[in-house]
Amino acid sequence: MVSKLLAGAALLVSLGACQARDEGNGSTVISVDREAVDNGLDQAGDALTSAGNEVKDAADKAGPALENAADRTGAAAKRAGDKVENTADNVDVDVNVRNDQKR
Repeated sequence: MVSKLLAGAALLVSLGACQARDEGNGSTVISVDREAVDNGLDQAGDALTSAGNEVKDAADKAGPALENAADRTGAAAKRAGDKVENTADNVDVDVNVRNDQKR
């Protein structure tokens, strides 16, 4: 998404560096200011590099938080498993069969 926006911005800068004029003889002359185009592309590249660095920084910061959350989730799952195991070990089932039905 960001790269598309930057490419669009570079295109607008490039178009801004163009001038068209009608020579009056049915032809149109288009001139391009190469320096303006190069500057626009450099600015777009710099913005893309900056955006990439921001994404990298965010990922670097998110990594430890995700690891911590995974550790806490694992510990909670182990505690829950231990409780289930303890409960299953302590189950006492009594079965009473009544045989007083009339036939």
